[in-house]
Amino acid sequence: MKINRADFFYDQPATDAEIETFKKFLDTYEVGDIKIVDKTKFKNKSDTVRILVAGDVGSGLSKSFPMIISTGKTSFIKTLLRICGNQRESRLITTGWGLSSNETDTVTLKYYRLTETTRANYFICDSPGFPVTTIYQDVSMMTSHVKRFVDGYVRKGETILYPCSWFQRHFGIRYADSTMDAVIFIARPPLDIVGHEMCKLNNEKLMHLKRVRQELEKTLGDRPFFLVITATDSMAWATEEVCREILEVFDGSVFIVGKEEEGMCMPSVKVYTELISSIFASIEEYRLDHI
Repeated sequence: MKINRADFFYDQPATDAEIETFKKFLDTYEVGDIKIVDKTKFKNKSDTVRILVAGDVGSGLSKSFPMIISTGKTSFIKTLLRICGNQRESRLITTGWGLSSNETDTVTLKYYRLTETTRANYFICDSPGFPVTTIYQDVSMMTSHVKRFVDGYVRKGETILYPCSWFQRHFGIRYADSTMDAVIFIARPPLDIVGHEMCKLNNEKLMHLKRVRQELEKTLGDRPFFLVITATDSMAWATEEVCREILEVFDGSVFIVGKEEEGMCMPSVKVYTELISSIFASIEEYRLDHI
């Protein structure tokens, strides 16, 4: 398989026209538009869509390596909102520069509206990152927490502690207005920096992410789930063989660049648009059979 680096490394910033097109899509979209089905057939007829974003703490790369863009969960959401045209909420989001690998600046479940207008009820929901020291030891802890978010046991603004207490696991309250329609799990390429502008494959991280993907797919069943690999610009410093292995392991995932920096790789509006369109389409299919 030949690696076409142009598919991952964009050197041009998003144009106003691209952003305006994406914004118009979100402003006019109604659940059911993509699959063109009779909307009365939906078992879940809600006009609200909530998309959970989950991931490890520090899904982005460290600020210690400025040649590589840091794009964790919160940075991904911030970029998405800007591309959606919701500059107001995008500017309010701060990312976790300077935090240690086991800290997160997100401690509550936060909702962000994808559009500037309140007419469309489409939300991207940021959750606290899972501590790396815990997640590597127990993937099941992480998947059980994702399931709690998805099933509505955690409400907007609620402070999250990992792992949850025994009481929360067995006597938690489920809220119908807090269930999630889809899950995005954010990860970065499993690479280690070994020298100036050089990366090598980290097999432990690779196997960890494979296990995470498998467990989440099993736990979530047919609920829409998307694995998004961010900071793909870091692959520019890896060999073609390493890039090929990563692409093969994460076949079907979305590879994306988040944060903009002058002279570096830029986010692709096309990729973000395809991701959100695919999520909406999957939610429509899911709602044909599930309440």
